[in-house]
Amino acid sequence: MENMIKRLDEYLNNPIIKFSPTPITVLTPTGFRIGCNPAMERFAERNKDELIDKPIELIYADESKDTARKLIEDAVKNDFAQYELILLKRDGNKVPVIASASSIKEDDGEVIGVVYTASDITELKRKEEYLDRSRKQYSDLVENVNSIVLCLDNKGIITFFNRYAEELFGYSREEIIGREIVGTIVPERESTNRDLRRLFSDILKNPDKYNINENISKDGRRFWISWTNRPIYDAKMGLAQLLSIGNDVTALISLSNKLESTVEYLESILDYYPDTLLILDKKNNVQFISPRFEEDFGYKIDVFKNSSVDVLIEKIVPTEERDVAECIKESILIGKRFTSQDIELISKNGDIINASCSGSALINKKTGKIIGTVISIRDLEREYKEYVKVAKMFVDEYEKNNKRI
Repeated sequence: MENMIKRLDEYLNNPIIKFSPTPITVLTPTGFRIGCNPAMERFAERNKDELIDKPIELIYADESKDTARKLIEDAVKNDFAQYELILLKRDGNKVPVIASASSIKEDDGEVIGVVYTASDITELKRKEEYLDRSRKQYSDLVENVNSIVLCLDNKGIITFFNRYAEELFGYSREEIIGREIVGTIVPERESTNRDLRRLFSDILKNPDKYNINENISKDGRRFWISWTNRPIYDAKMGLAQLLSIGNDVTALISLSNKLESTVEYLESILDYYPDTLLILDKKNNVQFISPRFEEDFGYKIDVFKNSSVDVLIEKIVPTEERDVAECIKESILIGKRFTSQDIELISKNGDIINASCSGSALINKKTGKIIGTVISIRDLEREYKEYVKVAKMFVDEYEKNNKRI
């Protein structure tokens, strides 16, 4: 025993151990302290007399005493052991530490002691707790957001699938993770016949790409999804994973299609309207002129587009009729409608056009404010000629039928 204590004392008095900033203690194989360096005294907040010949668990909190004893037992048995313990400071404060122990052996392999070190891991624990909170917050956000969140590897295999994605597509995580995205929630081809396998191959090559494409659920329902993709690169800057966040825009696409159809329908009405139609903004600038204008007046529409209506008036309203035009403008400014206002107009080649004007202010229903004007100009002579033409057709048909009788 004396020889063992002498050997251990020599070990402890080694300058490297003695002046090390790391807390070091030498113990018997049964866990009693034989000696310690000054760093351990400072760390434990106890002097050497309070530590020597005392069991290792003396300075540890009740919940760590058994683990402290196990640390020494495992070091004797396995040459090395490491555990987290709770150090009890003199003032009662508890400090998390990482304790490591190694056996000291004679040349014949006999364990004659144990050296153990301890390090304060308070800051590490604080960071771990912060990371745990951050992970939980991130997890809660990803799981509760009303957006699709999924991850893919560089071959397009799904590695993560959030709750919203499960609900929308009808696949559980167990079903979908490990499967290729194309052929599951991305069809081979869109209903528009676009090749989505080729599109997805392009996305893997250009991962920052933003895209909208058709997706498909487990039961065959189709959705339009707007995707935002973010690449995750490995150490060699190769694509490791692709984080994709998607939002269902099916309703918006449907609405857009309906609006497009409505716009096309309205454009057709305006283009084929039998009279000249003018639409002005609230500043009386010309925003639209129907094609009939070119036929009736001989001017190209682009000449007056976005110009003031006064420019148009100067061209097609003779000087003697300007007062009528001004009355029409004043009526519109106060939101008053006018109908069948007879006026003589003039075409580009100087022909007089007997016309009838009708118009109204365009009023925003919510605000009640005037936002523009719509004016209709009817060529009365053309209208008369069309009436005559139709009447002649009826007369000719009537006479033809009488001859048969």
